[in-house]
Amino acid sequence: MTTRLALSNLVWLTGVLFLTAISPVSAADEAKQEEPSLKRPATHTVKAEPLLIELNLTGTFESEHAAEISLRPKAWSKLEVKSAVGHGSEVKKGDQLVELDLDDLRRAVVSAEQSLTVSRLSLEEAKAGLAAQRKTTPLAIKSAERNVRNANDDLQYFLAVDRDQAIKGAERSLRSSQFALEYATEELNQLRQMYKADDLTEETEEIILKRAERSVESAQFSLESVKLRTARTLKTTIPRREVDLTESTKRESLNLAKTVATLTAGLTKAEIGFEKQRLEYAQAEERLGELKADLKMLTAITSPIDGFVYYGRVKSGNWSGQGTHEAELQRGGTVPAKKVFMTIVSTKVVRVRTSVSEKDLFQVRAGIKGKGTPTAFPEANVGLKVSSVGKIPSAPGKFGCVIDLVGDMNSPVSAGMSCEISLTTYDQPKALTVPVASVQTDASNEESYVYVVDGDSHARRTVSTGRRHDGRLEVVKGLQAGDEVLLSKPEGE
Repeated sequence: MTTRLALSNLVWLTGVLFLTAISPVSAADEAKQEEPSLKRPATHTVKAEPLLIELNLTGTFESEHAAEISLRPKAWSKLEVKSAVGHGSEVKKGDQLVELDLDDLRRAVVSAEQSLTVSRLSLEEAKAGLAAQRKTTPLAIKSAERNVRNANDDLQYFLAVDRDQAIKGAERSLRSSQFALEYATEELNQLRQMYKADDLTEETEEIILKRAERSVESAQFSLESVKLRTARTLKTTIPRREVDLTESTKRESLNLAKTVATLTAGLTKAEIGFEKQRLEYAQAEERLGELKADLKMLTAITSPIDGFVYYGRVKSGNWSGQGTHEAELQRGGTVPAKKVFMTIVSTKVVRVRTSVSEKDLFQVRAGIKGKGTPTAFPEANVGLKVSSVGKIPSAPGKFGCVIDLVGDMNSPVSAGMSCEISLTTYDQPKALTVPVASVQTDASNEESYVYVVDGDSHARRTVSTGRRHDGRLEVVKGLQAGDEVLLSKPEGE
């Protein structure tokens, strides 16, 4: 019992001595473990290495030339097909592409020529009539003016001279008749007195007296007649004459106004009618010219270049498809006017057309190179060089791009085939790059910087950056090969 107690005490004492011996080191270690961890982020060593950026696009091969075929007749609208070359046919410049049924057009030309001849004769007749009317109208107006002057002169002369002379003449005629009666009566009375005193025979006396008596009777009758005429002249004839002359003057004045208005209007109408005829003739002449031009154009619908025939439209290397054009170009079909129904595409492919998205537009400029791979011939490649890039969108968010072929194609590629494009938009053989996460941005001035390792410490350094690609960012100023940068912002910074 005593022995066990002594052993327990010995063990306890030994433990106390051991804890006392190690307690200073353990406390220090515990203090260190309780301090915050200041572990440094991972690092990246800067080195010069190639930075190659390529932009992959899809485009369409385009030929050197493409000639759109459309018919634009000016006067003729019936475009019925008799025959046409087939889709995909190869043609030479000058080959007939389409033959139309033009019999109705030829008849229309003949009819228009005949109508124009009749119109020309009518125009010449109207021209002659108008020339005569232009001369006769002033003459007719002058004649009407002269009639007014004459009527007015007659009236004025009547009022100034004729009326008084007529009154005096009537009165003088009356007095003359009265005098004649007096002379005859006096002569009769003298004969009677004379025959009473002479020795003449009774028969002779009777004859002379009868003559004298008859003269008196005639003078009496004449006087009565003159009285009646004089009364009528003074009361009726002279006033009527004055009224007639006055009304005649008014009528001639009115007739003058009417003549001037009628003849002037008639001449104006004739001139307008002639001008209308002239315009109609000019239009008929123009239509005839247009019909003849249409006949000439529609008779020879030929290919302007060597190439392949496409039914429909080929725009920017893309074929719209045959669609309804195949039916239109069959015998009896009708070709639409003023619309492209056929395109002749030259056999030589010289460029590729594509479009660049707005987000990639900054990478593409004229002169950059690349390569193209025809979809139909994936083993074949061709060199490419950007010719131009559109300044305005060709579609929402897209900009047209024309790329020239460099060198000859080693495959039978034709226009309209698709192509995979790879453009080298950036190539720097010795670029200094760092992971994108290692570059920080100062919010106050938007300045870029990195943390460069300096022994056991690090320092902030301002940098200028270039292109970004595949998680890497080019540093063009501020670093050199061999620098070591932190991959993230250190804690506490």
